[in-house]
Amino acid sequence: MFAKQHLNIFHPDDLNVMEAIFEETLIRRRLPRTCEEAERIAETIISMYRSGITDPAALRQMVEYV
Repeated sequence: MFAKQHLNIFHPDDLNVMEAIFEETLIRRRLPRTCEEAERIAETIISMYRSGITDPAALRQMVEYV
């Protein structure tokens, strides 16, 4: 995708991908955005993206283990 890992900056397209996966996960798990589990999910998605995992399918699959 579009991640600029060495600058630690995300482009709008990167943010859209991460937000979509985050929202899908919250809906599937029936979680509010403000709970601790939602925060862990968001942190995990960002961490995986920063580490180079930018494929949406891979992110969706990996976030299932959070």
